[in-house]
Amino acid sequence: MFGISDDNQVVGLVDAESDAERISEEIKTKLDPIPAVNLEFKEVEGKKLVLLHVYKGQETPYYYIGDKQRLAFVRVGNESVMADRIKLKSLVMRGVGRSFDTIPSPYKFEDMAFSKLKSVHFKRLNQSFDDSDFVSWGIVDNDGKLTNAGALLADDSPYSPFSHILYPLEWLRHDKWFGGGIG
Repeated sequence: MFGISDDNQVVGLVDAESDAERISEEIKTKLDPIPAVNLEFKEVEGKKLVLLHVYKGQETPYYYIGDKQRLAFVRVGNESVMADRIKLKSLVMRGVGRSFDTIPSPYKFEDMAFSKLKSVHFKRLNQSFDDSDFVSWGIVDNDGKLTNAGALLADDSPYSPFSHILYPLEWLRHDKWFGGGIG
């Protein structure tokens, strides 16, 4: 809303129509891509305001271009903050219709086991997990590559936060140096 002070007082605009033109021009010259917006005039307590409605778009991220910089911002509560690198990557992936789980992983499907997934699926749905389900669930992409979702759901997920701890423990458990293992 334009015409409202920082302490939420209605102050109005002297020339709301000119201000709306300037707002529109700033959007066109300083945002890339240009978002779909609507400017609306409103009168409150006899004072003119301009309401700016910005619609959610599909071409994320939207960048502010100015001061020799190209920055992406996100809303946090009632303020805009610069997107950190993780949020920026997420916005880029959303803009191209992707997410982390759909990206092909570096792991091969044939090198992974999914017995835990199959067992839970059978227990909850009382039906087997068919090979075609791997594609429909997004575990394997249409080219037969294991996705990040698949790598996360694998019995011995390489993405497990504890994999760097569990694999050495598994090795120690079977190591003859420790009298047949620790477990």
